[in-house]
Amino acid sequence: MKILSIDLRRRIVESYESGKTRTYKETARVFGVGEATVSRLIRKKKETGDVIPGKRGGGPQRKIDLEWLTENAEQYPG
Repeated sequence: MKILSIDLRRRIVESYESGKTRTYKETARVFGVGEATVSRLIRKKKETGDVIPGKRGGGPQRKIDLEWLTENAEQYPG
């Protein structure tokens, strides 16, 4: 997945909303992105007022067992 700059995201939405491009398909072709990307950006702008990406999730950080790590580091020095 290619990460789009905030500027490009805003230009995509502006182009569609201003009528410079008339369809998601045309907008996608002009900016070299997929139609689904255009759709998501338009929806995000309507729902939040901007196209800035939200924070990406993720699970909790793994906790390393220091005792295990020390034992294995000594046993298999590299």
